[in-house]
Amino acid sequence: MTVLDARLIALASRKDEPRDGERRLRWNVHVKSSQRKISTQRERERERGEKERRLEYDQNQKEEFSLWVPPTALMPRLMKPLFLVLLVFFVFVSSSEAKKKTKQKSSEDKTLSSGEMSTINGDRCTWQTREGKNNMVLQLKCSTPSEEAGLESRNYECQFTGKPNECPAYGEKPTQYWKQVLGKLKKRPSACEGGKVLKAAMCRSAPSSAHMKLVREKPTSGKDGEKEEKKDDEMMMGDEGMADGVAETESYCVEGWDPLCHFLTKLL
Repeated sequence: MTVLDARLIALASRKDEPRDGERRLRWNVHVKSSQRKISTQRERERERGEKERRLEYDQNQKEEFSLWVPPTALMPRLMKPLFLVLLVFFVFVSSSEAKKKTKQKSSEDKTLSSGEMSTINGDRCTWQTREGKNNMVLQLKCSTPSEEAGLESRNYECQFTGKPNECPAYGEKPTQYWKQVLGKLKKRPSACEGGKVLKAAMCRSAPSSAHMKLVREKPTSGKDGEKEEKKDDEMMMGDEGMADGVAETESYCVEGWDPLCHFLTKLL
């Protein structure tokens, strides 16, 4: 209860009202004035309360709006970390794929050893052993020196594959295994000609898959090869000429005179 309410109650409950008309009039004016002041003060307090409640409501609305962010405003904030995550993911995937390919390539084609050798005919060869996907590969590249002056050497190459790991002795002495295999190639006139299977003495009783087998032989190259091709072409042309002559003889000769007619046609 406010002070004005107490005053209003006190005025209303007073019994010592003036008895004459003038005093009563003044008293009524005073009471009405006090009532107006009290009502005015109440109205101001009510307006002040409404204003405070309105301000509090506006403040709450501002706080809620500041907490809520529209999706369009969130997009730039979300795109940056999302882009970074995707970038890191793609870099990781690409690096892992590159490592995987490099590892696979190195495991499929890993050169173990290499060197040079000569056959009994003087062919110079370079060799190298590498580890394939499921087997071992022996690669040979050779050249035969030409005996005639001015002619290029004849080049050839071949490849042997096998699984020497299936031979127990190979696991103990791999170097000795390759020495024995290359020793057999050195005894050949041509490294890529001869037997198609190379058996090392230390793995003679091993399974057939443990031995090196010829799988690819590249044709020869050089002037000697061209010379042989030219000879073959000349022989083919000669055969064609003989065939043409026989056809021409058959067209001129009559049945019954074939032997003599053929003889005279050749003389002409």
